[in-house]
Amino acid sequence: MAGLKPFLRKAYRNVFIRRTVRSFLSLLGLSFLIFVLARVLPGDPIRAALGPDVPEDVAQRYREMLNLDKPLYLQYFYWLMDVFQMKLGRSLVTIRDVSADIADFFPATLELLIASAVFRIIVAFPLGVLSGRKPGAAMDNIIRVIAYIGICIPTFGWAIILQLTFAYWLNWLPAVGRISEEFMNIQRITGLMTVDTLLNGNLPAFVDALKHLLIPTVALSIGGAVQEARILRSGMIENISKDYVLNMKSHGIPERVIYFKYVLKPSIIAVVPTMGLDIAATVGNAFLVESICNWPGMSRYGMMAMLRKDLNAIVGVVLVIGVVYIVINTITDLILYAIDPRLRFREREGS
Repeated sequence: MAGLKPFLRKAYRNVFIRRTVRSFLSLLGLSFLIFVLARVLPGDPIRAALGPDVPEDVAQRYREMLNLDKPLYLQYFYWLMDVFQMKLGRSLVTIRDVSADIADFFPATLELLIASAVFRIIVAFPLGVLSGRKPGAAMDNIIRVIAYIGICIPTFGWAIILQLTFAYWLNWLPAVGRISEEFMNIQRITGLMTVDTLLNGNLPAFVDALKHLLIPTVALSIGGAVQEARILRSGMIENISKDYVLNMKSHGIPERVIYFKYVLKPSIIAVVPTMGLDIAATVGNAFLVESICNWPGMSRYGMMAMLRKDLNAIVGVVLVIGVVYIVINTITDLILYAIDPRLRFREREGS
């Protein structure tokens, strides 16, 4: 026991262990909160899921099967024991384990999340740099107008506009679904349609899957991308006026080198956390776009679970969203540590 305290203190100084412990406690607290909230809401979950006319003896059997006839603390204890066995409880609607449902629906949302992250990086950084290099110029004003339009229209509005424009009027892109019926025989390997089509060696199916991905991706990301471009612009304008930049200009260092090597890097620091949180929020906020585009993702599944008061499905979806937030925040922190040495020094001092 004498050596336990120094060992724990040394372990806690490890950034990875400290973050793992914090993440575990956060998920535990989140699971307890959403578990209690879902069960104290008024209404009978059995009749909400199975219908008001379900016989009482059938409803009672379901209550016993889901432990709803037991005290709340026992319900949470049994649910937590299932979680440690990689189970999230039985869904009232699909009558199978929620983890199996999420395994079916999550890859579609994950594919949307990855595509959204790529789109944001491709759009936000060039627009932010173009706008921030010459503030007040014609290009800056054009990008400002684009940003205002992008931010003002909500994601579901963009989904409808893009469907009308590119699917119905121009007939360039498919409006709904993940892939055309002619490629439905693609073997599921990862659940990510674009990856599976490549692994099956079917290039036309890959192109078709990409086309299906475009409208929901742009609809979900365009507002956040232009907002992040504005943040990058502000950061660049602030850094351009600093003394070290003026000193470099006075020494004749080319402007291109100053902008891309010494101004862009510190300006990105403000963009990365915002972009990370926006990308993580995509998982929970995508239900409207998924419904409009008939995208079989986890957000739409979570929304249906809430409407039908499917208790275990609600808790399972919220828990997965929490895990996604933690993973993306960890990735964001790693990127910030890589580009900002001050954070590394602070972390060492904190340890």
